[in-house]
Amino acid sequence: MLIVCLVGYAASASGRRPVQPLQLKAGYFVDGLENAQLSGLTVYGGELYTISDKHDQWIYHIRIGKGAACLEKHWPTGIAVYKVFRRYDFEGITHDAKGNFYLASETERRILRVTREGKNSGWLTPDLKPWGAAAGLFQVSNAYLEGIAYTPPNHFLLCAERQPRGFLEVNASKRPVEVKAYPSEQSRHPFAKGRSPDFSGLCCYNGTFYVLERNAYSVSRVHAVGGRFKAGRGWSYEHIETRPKYRYADMRYGKAEGVCIDADYVYIVLDNNNVARAADAEDRRPLLLIFDRPADLR
Repeated sequence: MLIVCLVGYAASASGRRPVQPLQLKAGYFVDGLENAQLSGLTVYGGELYTISDKHDQWIYHIRIGKGAACLEKHWPTGIAVYKVFRRYDFEGITHDAKGNFYLASETERRILRVTREGKNSGWLTPDLKPWGAAAGLFQVSNAYLEGIAYTPPNHFLLCAERQPRGFLEVNASKRPVEVKAYPSEQSRHPFAKGRSPDFSGLCCYNGTFYVLERNAYSVSRVHAVGGRFKAGRGWSYEHIETRPKYRYADMRYGKAEGVCIDADYVYIVLDNNNVARAADAEDRRPLLLIFDRPADLR
C-alpha cells in the first residue's frame, strides 16, 4: 500500500496526473534460450508469442507451466540469415485474425509478414525510413521501429523509439502503401533525470491502442487527436520492475519492450540486454510480468 501511494503522489507532485499502479498476478523469469533478449509480445488464441532482437529465425511461444515459463520455437520467420554481420533486429510482433504474424524490423525499417509455419513469408512494405525521416523521425541510429499493432484490413500502427519518438500509420491494403508519420514527444508521465521519452512496445485491445512508455514505466492509452495519435492516460508497473526480486543490475533505463492485453490480463516482457539480475549475478533470463487488467482499461 505504501508503494502504491508513493507512485500516485510522485506523479501528482510533478504536475502530472496520478498513474494507477497495475496489480501483479504473476512474474516469471523465462527459460529456454540463451541471451534471449525478448523484444515484442502478442497474445493469440489465449497463448503468448514473442520475438527476439538477437535471434531472427524464429517466432517463440511462451509456455507457462506451474510456476515457470519457457520459450519454445513456434514458427520460423522464413527469412534468410544475413550473410554479413547484421541482424534484422525484430522489435515488435502482432497478428491478424487468421493467425498470420507481422514483425517490425528495426534494421530494415519495414514489416515482415509471417504466414503459417513460415512457408510464404515476405516483406509487406518497403523501407519506411523515407517517410519517417521526412517527418523528423529516425534521427538516431538504433532508434527506429520498436512496436507494431495490427487493425483490419491490413492497417498498422508502428512506433518510432526515441529522439524523437513518434508513430507511423501504414495502410498496406493500398499499392503503393500509404504511410503517415509524425513525432509524438508529449507525455503525461514524469521521467527520471537522465531518461528521455521513448516508446518500446505497442498493442491493440478492443480497438484501442496501448503503448509502452518504457522510461516512465507506463502502459499508456493512445488517443487520436487532430488526426494524429498521442499517448494519454497510463498505468504504472514501476513498483514491480524495481522490486529487489525482479530488478536488474543496470536500471539506468527501463527494460520493458513488449506489451499485449486480453480480457483478463496485461502482459509485459522485459528485454534485459543480457544483464544479470541484481539479486543473482548468474541469472540473465528475461522477465515476463502478468498483471490483472484494470476495469477501466478497455
